[in-house]
Amino acid sequence: MEFTGKIIRLRNMRIKAGKVLFILMILLLSIGANSTINTHSFNTIDDKILTKKDIIGPVDHDDFSNFTLHENNPNVTSTKSNHIIYYSYNGCSTHYYNHENYILDLGLFGNVSDFSITTRFQFNMSYDIDELSFAMIAGSYYNYDRDVYLGLPYYLSAKSYLAEIGIIDNQPGESARYFTSAYPYGIENQILSPHSSADLTDVLELLMIRNFSGLYAECRVPYTDNILTCNYWATGIDIPVNYILLDFMSGYEDSNVNLTAFDFEGSFYFGDVPVYPDTMPPFVYIHTPANGTNIYDNNTVEVDWDASDVGSGIEYTSISLDYGPWINVTNPIYTSEYTFYDLAEGYHVVWVQAFDYFSNKGEDITVFGVFEDETRTIPPTIALPGFTYIVTILSTGIFALSVIIIKRCKKK
Repeated sequence: MEFTGKIIRLRNMRIKAGKVLFILMILLLSIGANSTINTHSFNTIDDKILTKKDIIGPVDHDDFSNFTLHENNPNVTSTKSNHIIYYSYNGCSTHYYNHENYILDLGLFGNVSDFSITTRFQFNMSYDIDELSFAMIAGSYYNYDRDVYLGLPYYLSAKSYLAEIGIIDNQPGESARYFTSAYPYGIENQILSPHSSADLTDVLELLMIRNFSGLYAECRVPYTDNILTCNYWATGIDIPVNYILLDFMSGYEDSNVNLTAFDFEGSFYFGDVPVYPDTMPPFVYIHTPANGTNIYDNNTVEVDWDASDVGSGIEYTSISLDYGPWINVTNPIYTSEYTFYDLAEGYHVVWVQAFDYFSNKGEDITVFGVFEDETRTIPPTIALPGFTYIVTILSTGIFALSVIIIKRCKKK
């Protein structure tokens, strides 16, 4: 028996030693994995090592594959496929302005100090009353004095722009303008050059360079070297750049415009300045139906809400009825309502969630009743999560207390 006990103890010691060795191996592997240098790269960008100490670059692009659709308007046709971005509006609605824009989020790497960007556009318009504008924009996550983190723009807003270049032709039958703009110390300084709306087809090249000496922006005709407008700014333009935005706009119901962005090259240098992430959730508030409302003689219910985010902006919004599947709301910047049809009589729960570009979630919930008339009001059958469970516990407790009181009364 004593010999058998020793064998069992030795066997247990071997098992423990094996476990210890296994844990040590896992620790060594994890230490080795954590000691590697983190690398970040886009698909079409040369791999670059990013550390907290080094300034790295250049990073070169030769197409638009890494631009993502940022603001989407369903009234226009817009596609992006590798080397081009195609934008088209053919008077398909009476909406006066129709925006689409594509964004290259450099914040995935950090803050850009110096850069050089060139892109080319070709546009075609059918009539001199057509409306079209487009621009290349260098934007920041911060305001001009860097004390406020703004994140990606919720919608087009110059408060976080460093510079923009392009063409404006949004007055039917009137002259248009080429422009180069910068925002030194957060104040717009725009240089304009007249452009005839009779020029219905053109190719433009937009150039933007920032280095230790300042910022230079230029709009030119690439095949003739004809500079249409340009300017240089030496001070007040040193905020970090975190994204490049290509913005397209058209309007007027009889307008017929086409625009192709067909070339993009950029070199970006990333400095040792931290990027402060957006940690605040979006604000969501359901206006109607108000919580606790009863709706009579109508089983079609429209839900209206407000959703906003002061940081990176709203990426998408979802709505759910009675804990059912989530329904994504298209174009959340402009859409803040959803209609449910043929709701059953009784109480219902609607949940609205909004997510920003840093995956922060904001939400609101409302409980309302749908009845044929006021005399048919019934107790709630759907409530907040856990409500039924809490009621069951309370009911059980009350029943048990009643039994104890009855027993005590019988003893007396």
